[in-house]
Amino acid sequence: MKKILLIVLALTTFALTASAQDGRNERPLESLRSDYNQVGVVAHVRVKNIKLAAPGIHSLYLLQGEVVESFKGRVRRGQKLDFYMSVEEGFDINTRLGDWIVFLEASSNTPNHKRGWFALENSSLPHSKKIVARMRKIKYADRRR
Repeated sequence: MKKILLIVLALTTFALTASAQDGRNERPLESLRSDYNQVGVVAHVRVKNIKLAAPGIHSLYLLQGEVVESFKGRVRRGQKLDFYMSVEEGFDINTRLGDWIVFLEASSNTPNHKRGWFALENSSLPHSKKIVARMRKIKYADRRR
C-alpha cells in the first residue's frame, strides 16, 4: 500500500511540475526589459494574416495585424501593423496567428528594400495577462526615467 501511495504521490508531483513548466511566456522581468530596451516598438498585436515574403534558406514571412495595445514606439491602438519574421525550416508559422506581444526593430532589409519592422528573434510571446502586466510595469518605469 505504501508503494502505491508513493507512486501516486510521485506521479502527481511530476504532473504538477510539468504543467508549471509548460508556460512558454514565463520569462524573467529583466529579460523582458532587455528586449524592450533593444527595440523601437513593443506592442500587443492581433495577427490576422501571414504571407510568405521571401522564400529561401531562411523563410521570411510578412505578418499583418492590428495593434491592441502599445507599450513602446509610435504605434497606436487600432492601427494596422505589418512586420517581418524569419523562421527556421519546418516551423509552423500559422501558430503565430492570434494575439502576441511582439518586439520589433526597424530595418531596411525588407524584400522591397524599404524600411520595415522585423520581429526580434525569439522574443515574441503569446498574449497573457501576466505578460501584459509585466510589460505595463516596464513601460511605466521607462516613462519615469
